[in-house]
Amino acid sequence: MRDLEKVLSEKLDQFKWSGGDWAGSRCPFPDHNDSGPSFRINLARGFFYCFGCQRSGSIAELMALLGLPATSIERLLKTIKFLKEIKREKHVEVLPEYILAAFKRCPKELLAAGFKKNVLEENGVGFDLTRYAITYPLRDKDGVLRAVYRRTDNPDYKYLVYDFDNFEGYVPLPKKHLWGLHKVFAKYMSGGKSDPLVITEGFKACLWVMQHGWDSIATMGTALTDDQASLISLVDPPTLLMFDNDQAGLIGAARAYKKLRNRVTNLKFCVYSKEKKQPDDLTKEELDKSVSEPKNFAEWRNECRTEISSTDLIRAVLPRKEKRY
Repeated sequence: MRDLEKVLSEKLDQFKWSGGDWAGSRCPFPDHNDSGPSFRINLARGFFYCFGCQRSGSIAELMALLGLPATSIERLLKTIKFLKEIKREKHVEVLPEYILAAFKRCPKELLAAGFKKNVLEENGVGFDLTRYAITYPLRDKDGVLRAVYRRTDNPDYKYLVYDFDNFEGYVPLPKKHLWGLHKVFAKYMSGGKSDPLVITEGFKACLWVMQHGWDSIATMGTALTDDQASLISLVDPPTLLMFDNDQAGLIGAARAYKKLRNRVTNLKFCVYSKEKKQPDDLTKEELDKSVSEPKNFAEWRNECRTEISSTDLIRAVLPRKEKRY
C-alpha cells in the first residue's frame, strides 16, 4: 500500500489519503482547472470520479493517464485487489446511535427557510459545529443508522458522507438505501394504505414534501440505483417522481422512470412551475397541486420541452443496445 500511496502522491497535485477507502487530489485532466480539490479515488474498489468535470473510470485507466508503465500498473493493482479482500472480511455498515449526539443542534438556516423544528427533529436533522455544516442521518428501511451526510459549500458536490475512520471496518454504502424510507416502510408493507409516495432528489426537498403532509423519500442524487429501485418495488405504492427542474434533474427523472416502470404498478411525474427550481421552492398550494395532479410520461415530456429536448429524454428511457460479438 505504501508503494501505491507514494506513486499517487508523486503524480497527483495535493494528493491526500488518511488510510480509508477514499483518497483525494486536484483533478489531473489538463482541461479541468480544478480549484477543489474535487478529484476522488476509491482505493478499496479501484475507481476514480471527479466532482468537477464528472469524469470517471478505473484506477488502471488513471495510472495509464499518469504515465505509469504497464508493469508498474499490474503490480499496483494487486494492492487494490488485496484491499478489496480485506474490506470484504471486515466490512461493517452500521453506526452506533450515540454518534448523533454530536449533531443535536437544530440548524437555524433551515428554520429561517420555513422548515418546522419538530419536522427537523423527527428526521434527525442536525448541525456539525466543527465543520459548520447541516447533517442528515441515513437509516435503512428498518430504521438502523447506516451513514451520516453533511452539507458542503462546494457546488460540485453538495453533500458528503462522514467516513468515521475511528470505527474499524466501517464502510458507508449510502446508495443502497433511500433517505426517509424507514418513516413509511411499515405503512406501505401493511397493504392498508394507497397514499402516493413522492420521490425527490435531495434532503431539503424530501423534508419540504413531508412537512406538507405527503409521504416522501430521497434518492440523495439524480441517479436512482438498482438497490433503491428494488426497495421501491418492494413496497409498490403509487409512485411520483418529483426531481429538480434543471437539466440534470429532468434527465435523472427520466432514468429513474426507466428503472421503475416495470417494477411498480403506478408510476407518474409531478410537474411544477419552471420558475421554481426545486420542490422546496414551492408554496403549500403549489406543492399540493403538483402531487394531486400527476402526469404520465408523455404529458411530462411535453411539459419539459422548453428545458430539454424530447430526443434527450427519449434516449434516457430507451433500453441500451446490446453489444454483438
